[in-house]
Amino acid sequence: MRTMGWFSRQRLSLVLAAMAVLIGMAAGQPASAAPGYWRFTGYSTTPPQSQLDEPARAMRAMGRTHEARVSGAFQPAGSGAGTVDLYFKNDDVDRRIYLTTLKFSFTAGVDMRVLTPGQKIHFNGVLVMGGNALSKALPAKGSGTIAAGNGDYFVTTNGAIDQSASGEGDLLISAGGDTLTIHVGGSMGAWGGLAGRMDLNYEWVAGPPPRFGPVGDGAAGGQTGGIDNQAGQPAADTADNRDLLGSPLQVSELGGRWRGVWTRRPGTYTYDAVWHGESDVTDILHLRSFNGNQVVFTRDGNGGTYTGTISRDGHSISGTASWYQPGWTWTAQIGGDSGNGGRSNDDAQAGLTGGCRMDFVYNGQSNPYPYAVTLSQQGASLAGSGIYPAGAAKPQYAWTVGSGSVSGDQVTFTATYTLGVQATMQVTGRITSDGAMQGTWTDDYGGPRQGTWTARRSEMESPPPR
Repeated sequence: MRTMGWFSRQRLSLVLAAMAVLIGMAAGQPASAAPGYWRFTGYSTTPPQSQLDEPARAMRAMGRTHEARVSGAFQPAGSGAGTVDLYFKNDDVDRRIYLTTLKFSFTAGVDMRVLTPGQKIHFNGVLVMGGNALSKALPAKGSGTIAAGNGDYFVTTNGAIDQSASGEGDLLISAGGDTLTIHVGGSMGAWGGLAGRMDLNYEWVAGPPPRFGPVGDGAAGGQTGGIDNQAGQPAADTADNRDLLGSPLQVSELGGRWRGVWTRRPGTYTYDAVWHGESDVTDILHLRSFNGNQVVFTRDGNGGTYTGTISRDGHSISGTASWYQPGWTWTAQIGGDSGNGGRSNDDAQAGLTGGCRMDFVYNGQSNPYPYAVTLSQQGASLAGSGIYPAGAAKPQYAWTVGSGSVSGDQVTFTATYTLGVQATMQVTGRITSDGAMQGTWTDDYGGPRQGTWTARRSEMESPPPR
């Protein structure tokens, strides 16, 4: 029997080593690799408004019309739903106005605060376009897409004005790396074009993913979103849930007439609350349920209940309370700074929900046109309606807000007339420190028009913290 020589032994060692590498690659991650998950860190939109405003200023300086906006919103909790909105208005050499809008909405049907390697997520997208008759006649067209990282689109939709479209696709979540970005885009072509994108950003976290508790019916002694409804303590398997709302919560009630700070006691769902308004008020609250994007707090002092909805971007809560009168609302900024004790949070952070009178002035005229306006704010989104003249039993004109947003002290919305004329109005402005609002407007009734507006929110009645 022949013995194996040195060269043959070396060759055999190399072959065995290569086989070991191949087996390791086939098995996926090495056994020594630490487990991990993707944690949602926020979303961003591009291009920024400052970039879109540059050509607009140049065109307005020449007496032309040019307005462009890109906005987006995403709610990771619950069903992983979001939207990308595009708005584009310009004119041709004959000063004819072209208005085109695009909304690309999507949902994943699963909670997207945490993504795990190997998870397959099924996305559904819907594209809706709007615009005036000139844009529709072109015809204006648009698309909505979703992609991950530098990969190909796994959802694609194409549509036109009054011709909605839908699409669907799957995303397989991979492991490793430092960041993961899901790109949700929209683009449209009309008299010119506009494209924008919202990025859903995730970071890789080593260790086991947090577990979100079972969703119950909220009955006493049960669990809703992993919270013990009797004791107000986090359930054993959902300790990470208590950090989803952060601490403290900066709270505003009744349009800022009462400001407060709710600070969570470490390791519990109990909050120590303090309000400042006509007087100083303190109390103790308990987070009783966290179901998708819905939250419920109870309050010891009056036995009442706060209910709220977390905004799409996960940065704020808005809702009502069991002892409120119709129209009263409360809002909270998640993870705010408690250093001011709730005293100096600007009215710009207060919810705009409620009634107000908006006075519109046309091209510097002295006599305003008073509108009775009802606004509804949920997080950064704004809806509403208006009638003219204010207080009239049979209004001459009426409009509804198709899309609107609140960012800091900035307010913008697009209103479409439903009575009196056929026109679309764009309103921009800011909230002042005393709770009033002011800004500028443009519309396309009979050609481009513009002017200024002012508003003061309706006065509320007795404060709720008592």
